[in-house]
Amino acid sequence: MLGRYRRGEIDVLVTCRALDEGFNVPETEVGIIAASTATRRQRIQRLGRVVRPRRARMAPQSIRSSRPARKSSGSKRKRSALKRSNCDVEPGMKKLLTGECHPDNIFQLVDPTTYVEGDFEAEVVKALSCLMPEYRCGVFAGAFVLEGERRVADLALVHKSLSHWFVEVELAGHSLEHHVLPQVRCFRYGDPEHSCVTSLVRAFKDLTREQAEDLLSYIPRYVAVVGNLHDPIWATKLSAVDTQYLTVSIYQDRNGRTAHEVEGRLFVRAHSVGFARFSAIDNCLRIPRGCGLPVGNIQIVDQYGVAGVWTVRDEAGNLWIQKEHGPALIPHDSLVQIIRNFEGRISILLSS
Repeated sequence: MLGRYRRGEIDVLVTCRALDEGFNVPETEVGIIAASTATRRQRIQRLGRVVRPRRARMAPQSIRSSRPARKSSGSKRKRSALKRSNCDVEPGMKKLLTGECHPDNIFQLVDPTTYVEGDFEAEVVKALSCLMPEYRCGVFAGAFVLEGERRVADLALVHKSLSHWFVEVELAGHSLEHHVLPQVRCFRYGDPEHSCVTSLVRAFKDLTREQAEDLLSYIPRYVAVVGNLHDPIWATKLSAVDTQYLTVSIYQDRNGRTAHEVEGRLFVRAHSVGFARFSAIDNCLRIPRGCGLPVGNIQIVDQYGVAGVWTVRDEAGNLWIQKEHGPALIPHDSLVQIIRNFEGRISILLSS
């Protein structure tokens, strides 16, 4: 039935809630909502099926239910029903005032449902690049594979130190169960295709192919969904699959200037300090001085999960890291990755 509608074989679809989310046919000209909505989010989702930008299209119509209201003996219940009814008539949009009180300094929230995904991605890149200056943000069309299923990402958010990175962005109109959750599971636990290297290099001009390969092979990767409409249900279910959640809102003033609001924060459980070269002759790891490790005695968890005391010395522009007692049991000239978690614990991993 939906396929016939998309192909233009039928002109009218009638549904009860089944098409509230995840259904987009830009050619639709008129949408009639003949039922009341319990929440602002439900109303926005329903309107979003029709108000996607498209040239030469009529404005969607929203018609309130004409069913009589139920009688209630309690005045509190009446006031509650009236409040819900008023919200249905005209949901209020947030406004921002920047600087002095003047009409040119008032920004109003742009309806989140009016953005198609490509336009929203461009706004996300603009917002995160400015408000999170420690990251590079760019369009990343890399593919990941999990259990034979292939998924393509939208954006990459790479820390400028190349210590960790994030992928993904979603619109609230997408189905959480059938689209978003399968996507993020694939990005979190799947394997990147080799084309991801080329996509990263194209997205970030100052990134070399070798650095891109290291990001994909060794650097901690996280998934962050950047939505255009906050939903607590999304936040709960995304957290359950180890995925973080941000919301980007776009505002506009009467002269067409835009402003952005980012809600949420990124939490990094572990990041890469860098890669060290091991010398069996000196029984030492050598890493550039700027990695951020402190000079002196520190505790390091080795490749076998055993914690021990190591000494860090600063000599000739490098840090030399030596195990205090016993050999390190690392092959000569091996490349070793040093990881630090959010609690400050330092561990080493042998790079294959």
